[in-house]
Amino acid sequence: MEIGKNKLTEVDFISDDLGKKIRPDISHPVHCLETMINVQQRKGDGKIWISSNWLYHPDCYGSGEGFGDEIYETLSEAAGGDEKITEGLWAKYEEIKDSNRYEFEKALERYFKGGGLQSKYWNWGYLLAASKERRIKTLEQLHEAMEEENEHFRSSLEEFIGWFRSNGLKLGEAEESLRRRMREFYDAYPCNIAKEWCKLLVEEDRTERSDVYLWWGGEPNSDSCYAFLTLFFEVDPDDIGTSSFDERISRNLRAIINIAENDTGLSYYREYEPNVWRIIFS
Repeated sequence: MEIGKNKLTEVDFISDDLGKKIRPDISHPVHCLETMINVQQRKGDGKIWISSNWLYHPDCYGSGEGFGDEIYETLSEAAGGDEKITEGLWAKYEEIKDSNRYEFEKALERYFKGGGLQSKYWNWGYLLAASKERRIKTLEQLHEAMEEENEHFRSSLEEFIGWFRSNGLKLGEAEESLRRRMREFYDAYPCNIAKEWCKLLVEEDRTERSDVYLWWGGEPNSDSCYAFLTLFFEVDPDDIGTSSFDERISRNLRAIINIAENDTGLSYYREYEPNVWRIIFS
């Protein structure tokens, strides 16, 4: 958490052996830039994962015009701009989307009980999801991943359009518009975000190397969300308490925070009322 000092004065701070900090009895809201840190433990090998917040498909879509909006515009084009026909096509799309979600949720139940996942939920991010889980440290690794994922996206996009056709939604010449719209989405989210995060990670490592990697890919969670991107590092539980542990973890956390402070997708501002600070320091 970084304090937005532009809204604070010197009288709002106190100093002690640990350095300068906000007064616990501050009387006005405090503006903070927050960076979320997640901690998880893997079931397979017991490694502890410390990461930035995961970027899911709603975060991506929220940054643009919107996945659903692009679908609606495509349906409108297929309908020749006729509002009544467009609404009919949209109703059909909502119907097949709901059916797809129901089938996928049933598949997820089996998946989380140990079964294989044979279903895809098109409306909730599969089209933009990576083909496999990737740990990326360098721009060369990112370039290689993007070449492979570009082919995966191309194939998935044709499956996506085939899903429309197989469910009776004939788009005609508007199919090409849908390809273009979905390609623009993919190039921006997640590809452009992955590029920017990787560039920042490389810059961090030039200053001082960390154990932080860019994670691209992931499996769906219980909310049918595919996790796209995060920055993470692993901790072996056996290393906890060793002489180098604190220094290494401190550097890794600082790397994530430094990158987050340069990217609005990983940090955000929030105002905390005085009573929150009193609870923190009490």
